[in-house]
Amino acid sequence: MPDEILTEIFLFTTVPSNGEPDPFNAELASKIPIHSLQVMGSPFPLSQVCRLWRAIVLGTKAMWRSIAIYGPNTSHLRRVELWMERVRDHNLDVGLYIYDGPRLLTTNHEAIEAVVELLCRRITTWQTLELHTGKYVTDILVNRLKESVTSSALRKVTLKTKMAGPRADFIWKFLHDIRSLETLVWKGPHIYQATAVPTNTRIRALELASFDGPERQDFVIPSFFADTLSAYPNLEELRIEVRFPWNMISAIKNHAFNPIVLPKVRRLTLNVGSCLSHLSKQLSAPALHTLDVTTTSDDSKNVEQFLSRSGCTLKQLTVRSTRFDKWFELDAIQSVEALNLYERADFNLDDLVRFLSCPPAAGKRMGSLQHYFPNLRSLTIVGHNRTRSFDAKALLLMLDRRFGMVPLGLEPKAKLSKAVISVPEMTDVLPSYKQTINDKPNLQLTFTVSG
Repeated sequence: MPDEILTEIFLFTTVPSNGEPDPFNAELASKIPIHSLQVMGSPFPLSQVCRLWRAIVLGTKAMWRSIAIYGPNTSHLRRVELWMERVRDHNLDVGLYIYDGPRLLTTNHEAIEAVVELLCRRITTWQTLELHTGKYVTDILVNRLKESVTSSALRKVTLKTKMAGPRADFIWKFLHDIRSLETLVWKGPHIYQATAVPTNTRIRALELASFDGPERQDFVIPSFFADTLSAYPNLEELRIEVRFPWNMISAIKNHAFNPIVLPKVRRLTLNVGSCLSHLSKQLSAPALHTLDVTTTSDDSKNVEQFLSRSGCTLKQLTVRSTRFDKWFELDAIQSVEALNLYERADFNLDDLVRFLSCPPAAGKRMGSLQHYFPNLRSLTIVGHNRTRSFDAKALLLMLDRRFGMVPLGLEPKAKLSKAVISVPEMTDVLPSYKQTINDKPNLQLTFTVSG
């Protein structure tokens, strides 16, 4: 068997994956600089095994409908050219991962321009475009897109770049001119420099995120949200993962901004640091059913006010926080069918078990509710347990009642069908209990040992 095939087989089995390909895996990029976004590898080696394999590979559209390119050089041009021949008129997903810097030599400029030229032969069939590039490469692509903007079939654009200033502003506005665009993911610094765009009824999903993750502190001023989000009346999914500049936080909290109404947003993700309390006072989303929120402190009351003001019926809640006790008091989240709790600090599993008991354990009831989360069908608790000891009996009793295994006392209206629980240690009873649950039709239980 050829070494190249063995190499790709090894990569298929060793490259970490969480269900989605990782476009930045250094090992994959170094071995296979031209490969598929969907399939963790390249179809070319498989086509060289024998005539039968070649016929299958060349006839399998899914193997050619996406292409990922990392820092190409002239030796890669033939492979890209052949790939474009196989695409024909099928929809194509394109990913380019090339950063400006000392390693991007002048000799590579020619290769990059040639690769772009080859890709643009099928530019009217591009369905998604993912650019993790610097100014040089981004400018080339944008200039080519401008030439075919009226005939573009692009439905999703993801742009991750360090570009800022007037050029970034121009690209931001240009992307809104693509008539087919439904999803825009913008990851880059100085988002606030982008000017407001005219009303856009086509974009359904919008993500605003920092370049190196939400820990960066060089980003958004709140007025940007009021000016920007009002331009998307048909927005259904919104993801904001940015940080406000430290020197602006006081001014942000003391400044009154116009309310931001998101009439059709159904899925909302907020990771905005200490300014969550202020931003949640601006927002309302009457159609919301899925909320994912990251907090650095107890913002539960602010979130409840946002949900109450929205008048929505929440179906799925994900909370990433340093504490959860106050969240169990909120009336506005009692309708959830899926609850995901990710502890960002040490937590005590026994406390969460008591809060989730049916009914809540004596002395731990809060508020006037009869029981907690009566519609719960999916539960995830993940984090680092504060102590190695925990009450396994109480945990299993809670799960018994949630799964409907032991009908004792007050029961929830719905039964759990899936649960993932982090435990301090795998005690003797947990594996057998997990097997008992998993042997039941349509039930799934997973225990993980927290670090």
